[in-house]
Amino acid sequence: MTRTLPYIVLLTTILAAEPRVWAQDAPSNKAPAEDTPVKVATPKSVSSETIVIVERPRHDGTADLRGESREHRDAADGLDRSAFVTVVRVQESEGERRTVGEVLARSVGVTARSMGGLGAFTSISVRGADAGHTAVLVDGLPLSRIASVTADLGQFELGSFETVELYRGGVPPELGGAGVGGAVNLITALGVRPGAPALQLSAGMGSFGAQHLRARWLGGERGGDRAYQVSVGYSGADGDFSFFDDGRTPLNASDDTTEIRQNNGYDRFDLLGRMRQGRWTFGSRTSLQAQGLPGDSHLQAADASLTTLHELVDANYVRSELFGGKGTASARGFASIERQHFADPNDEIGLAAQDAVYRTTSTGAATSIAIDASPAHQVSANLSARLDWFRDDPVGESVLPPSAGNRQSSSLAVSEHYVALRGRLFFDVGVRGDLLRTQPSRDVFSSEMSLSEAARTEWFLSPRASGRLRLGQSVAVKASVGRYLRVPTLIEAFGDRGFLLGNSELREEVGVTGDGGIVWAPAHSLGVFDRIYLEAVAFASVSDDPIVFVNRNGLVAQAINIDGASTLGSEVVGSIRLLQSVTLTSNYSLLASSNKADGAANGNQLPGRPRHRLYGRIDAAWEPWGHLLVLWGDALRQSGNFVDELNIYELPARSLFGVGAKVAATKTLLVGIEVKNAANVRQQSVELDPAPSDEFRQTPRALSDLHGYPLPGRSLYINLQWNH
Repeated sequence: MTRTLPYIVLLTTILAAEPRVWAQDAPSNKAPAEDTPVKVATPKSVSSETIVIVERPRHDGTADLRGESREHRDAADGLDRSAFVTVVRVQESEGERRTVGEVLARSVGVTARSMGGLGAFTSISVRGADAGHTAVLVDGLPLSRIASVTADLGQFELGSFETVELYRGGVPPELGGAGVGGAVNLITALGVRPGAPALQLSAGMGSFGAQHLRARWLGGERGGDRAYQVSVGYSGADGDFSFFDDGRTPLNASDDTTEIRQNNGYDRFDLLGRMRQGRWTFGSRTSLQAQGLPGDSHLQAADASLTTLHELVDANYVRSELFGGKGTASARGFASIERQHFADPNDEIGLAAQDAVYRTTSTGAATSIAIDASPAHQVSANLSARLDWFRDDPVGESVLPPSAGNRQSSSLAVSEHYVALRGRLFFDVGVRGDLLRTQPSRDVFSSEMSLSEAARTEWFLSPRASGRLRLGQSVAVKASVGRYLRVPTLIEAFGDRGFLLGNSELREEVGVTGDGGIVWAPAHSLGVFDRIYLEAVAFASVSDDPIVFVNRNGLVAQAINIDGASTLGSEVVGSIRLLQSVTLTSNYSLLASSNKADGAANGNQLPGRPRHRLYGRIDAAWEPWGHLLVLWGDALRQSGNFVDELNIYELPARSLFGVGAKVAATKTLLVGIEVKNAANVRQQSVELDPAPSDEFRQTPRALSDLHGYPLPGRSLYINLQWNH
């Protein structure tokens, strides 16, 4: 696919812009003083709590890294929410080239899993849970568990969102109830913040052919009766980085080489339109991506490819001030359609040569109501129904038959919210019931006969409870516990998509998870520290019949059940700002997982779950000569992990560093430059235990993803962002 077209699209967008846009006064780079008038949004009631949203003029590219304002939004999130939630504000990454998976991977308790390089399929693991345990939602619409194991976070453009909410552990019933991993909710930006620009154009390029173009237009007022966003973008890369290859003989250094990643490029176009008008909200999100499937590092696939077209549409209606002003109700409908074309003509990925089209569709509706029964008591209910189906059809001659299946599901979640001790104690208790009926079928081609698996019906109750106790103005103690259900997806149980084989004997996974911790967020400065946030959490989960993925022949994966698993862990998060200019953030995760399967794997560490993970970042913001300048650096230290149940093949520990700078070259132009993996780490060593000899105690391994796919070395990216 030619990469000239995106530049033509961007140029056309610029020339077509209305003259009045360019005539607008540029927003000031100066942060507002404490006495600067601000716009106060109408208070809204959430679980009997009144939250006042204060809108401040935007400070380009810093997200309040610099300025006199001591407003600390992370403190409000930590103290006022019962669940442990990480809120990623997209504005903090302006001037940087980041994906949704990358910004989440900087959060505590999260590891990103991909196939290596830009544009690759990306999922996340939260608190050691498999990717299928973390629900992915866009504006509250569920994407994961439609038919595939999880949603591809790589298909979403970060710049179209306002915030990314990560619920760790306890999840509200309307977002799926209690679960091991949690939930990710991507929230689209609508309307213009006071003092912020309406039009944003960005372009950039970097190592290994990486480039992007994007135009975003915001209209209406943030929080007003009418607000919208229209955006269009392109991103692509060649992905031809070099990597270390041990020739699949880790104990023999004679065949070690440096190879070039092949067939690792991608091109993606996306289009978004979303609008809120009064009580109604409508949205449409489309993406088209063509990518190569390079396979693993030892046996690269030169011709395998995957083309994906995804469409998501929804409509939402909200009515407040019901029952004498004590109730709020909403109704929503949505449809998600995905078409994929998988081509493996030379049998490089699957068990046989394939050329197939995969179709996955989901439609659903949901309604919810919340009633303030008393000043200290609120009752809410959420009812939803959904129909999912898939069909996989071979193109031309194939040794594999087509397959299809559908699932009807419905759920009812009821919860109660209590406030006691003069507003210091908040307690939520709820239960979610799910009913699912799955009907698979497999048609044998060139025959009128049909082979069908038996339909299966499953129902489950997921009770949950959470509490939060405020100790003064700056400290909150929180805890949650819940039972969860993980039902096999249609593809996991009955599909055959070349690189993923179904398993009709797969059972649902059930378990119990809980967490507890403390948050300290002083409202006032302490000496030179004008913002402080500290959070410490412990969590645990026990599961029966966990669903895990194992490698079969070639590069094919299949989901299986193991007898049981347990996980214990802890998380620490800290953030401070010094002298209104220097911000330091850091988080640490400790994870101890244990496989309870019978046999040799009993007691082993679960695959793909590093025991230790430490991340830190520093941002320093100044305004020399009246122009904003931000310098930043970050570091990640992660312990090694295994890719197999028997804990034989170990991936090495990694230490990665990144640096960057952002400068407001003019009042409307922000220039960013960043270097990822600045130390150019491409291989690391694994300790051999037992060692073959005193001279041979280590073996080199390539820097790779948690699944073993190689990752690039040093990467440079330059980003230009123009605001009007």
